[in-house]
Amino acid sequence: GGGYYYYEGTSVKAQQSSNAYTYTYSTIDKNKLPSKVVAKDKAGNESTITLNKITQINFPYKGQAQSLTLASGKYKLEVWGAQGGTYEGGLGGKGGYSGGTKELDFSAAVSVYVGGEGSSRMGGWNGGGAPWGRAGGGGGGGAVCGSGGGGSGYIGGATNGQTIAGNKSFPAPGGGKETGHSGNGYARITLVE
Repeated sequence: GGGYYYYEGTSVKAQQSSNAYTYTYSTIDKNKLPSKVVAKDKAGNESTITLNKITQINFPYKGQAQSLTLASGKYKLEVWGAQGGTYEGGLGGKGGYSGGTKELDFSAAVSVYVGGEGSSRMGGWNGGGAPWGRAGGGGGGGAVCGSGGGGSGYIGGATNGQTIAGNKSFPAPGGGKETGHSGNGYARITLVE
């Protein structure tokens, strides 16, 4: 009856009568993450719910660069490669996986480029290969000419970095495991500490 107050850190981010609110961020800032929702009844009594802090941003394929600013901290970086194009029964190669951690001593602007799956006519945006080409993403597959093998992601500057080929098992974006990544690429940044 008295409304809801949605907090970002210790500051009120929104005040409204609705009991549903979506937090949208272009940054991961551990000092400004939502921490609580306070509901007040008409008599002024308060009820507080503490929220789980957002520690992860997922990046599906969008066909363009996706930008954000990261606060200082330690981050786990993960990327899944896009699958190559399929043509005349030849399946495109599946994308691989790369991951590692990166520690930032200062705030940094970051751009994420998630690759698109190749089609029967051409390679995907920043991603999977064309059926008749040889590319760095998942190679394209065709009955007419050879297909390219999948390439690797660049993990320079990351600690505990690893790259796993698209014909091996690795973590899936939605949880569990997958053998090669199908479809468009995917990326994830997780705040570790």
